[in-house]
Amino acid sequence: MFAPLDMQNSAADSESAYRKGYLTGYQSWIGFPRKSSITYDDSGAPYGYISASAEDMIKYIKFISQQSSNNLISDQNMKLYLSPLIQTSENRYYGFGLRITNPDSINKMIWHSGSTPDSRSEMFFMPDTGWGGVILTNKNHFLEEVALATLKESIMNILNGEEPVAVTPLTSMIQLVSIIILCIFNSL
Repeated sequence: MFAPLDMQNSAADSESAYRKGYLTGYQSWIGFPRKSSITYDDSGAPYGYISASAEDMIKYIKFISQQSSNNLISDQNMKLYLSPLIQTSENRYYGFGLRITNPDSINKMIWHSGSTPDSRSEMFFMPDTGWGGVILTNKNHFLEEVALATLKESIMNILNGEEPVAVTPLTSMIQLVSIIILCIFNSL
């Protein structure tokens, strides 16, 4: 499945993932990382359980940027693969598994993000500049995911010679209040 792009450290099933070094990550509890007990979901490849090394993700970015020799699909199919098909918001589209932002401008970005309960990833490529990047984490909480989007935006700004985005300090107050409320309802 990953062989045509020479992605040797990628997997879409638990047996292959664990053999290639996959480890469960961490979940955030009141801001503190706790080792996750969630196992690799064999049925989850369509929605997030594809594991890959940073090196393999770079190979994938080279593929979508057409910087690597590509005998995998025709030029016509590559163009279709990278096309914005369904508009999801003002400047954002979805295609064949990829998101495309600002498709008709010099700020065009091809990207995808994903998460599991104990990991998060961001992958992006900016065709006009040729820059791309990958962020892989082994910790996740839905309240902290905005920080990775900010990190991605800051990386892109730096690559474009701009100032990084100011990072909003994370607070565990929402998690703490949620736990208190759950405890109160549980005791009733």
